[in-house]
Amino acid sequence: MNTAIFSDHIFTSSELNRRSGHVLDTALTTPVTITRNNDSFALLRRELMTNMAKEIEQTNKVSQLVNVVFQLTLGQEIESTNEFKWIEEFNREERVDLVNEVYEALNLAQSTDDWDEVAAVIHEWRESAIAVSSDELAEAFS
Repeated sequence: MNTAIFSDHIFTSSELNRRSGHVLDTALTTPVTITRNNDSFALLRRELMTNMAKEIEQTNKVSQLVNVVFQLTLGQEIESTNEFKWIEEFNREERVDLVNEVYEALNLAQSTDDWDEVAAVIHEWRESAIAVSSDELAEAFS
């Protein structure tokens, strides 16, 4: 995310009523805070909010994925309901490769805002785990 949330412009609700065009023009380029009584409201472009939501979602996924890899490294059991249980299909070296590739995508996304790439890398590894665990595919390749 390239925009710092706390570098916003602050307007009162009265200013919003009197100068709505100016407030909205400001919100096109930077987040705006509108205050009323003791409340504060954020006004920002939809694209920025969408990107922030994707960033949070993918960062949480990476955190969960790394946690599962860490648990497996410690020899702990992964619950059957864990969405990353598929990581068990890989050996220790492959898990290191997985984490490195996911972190690489995460670092790239932080500078390019391409959060879909993080999801794509995780999806590709999940598909590989399915292939590794498939008896039919193993039979087809032997």
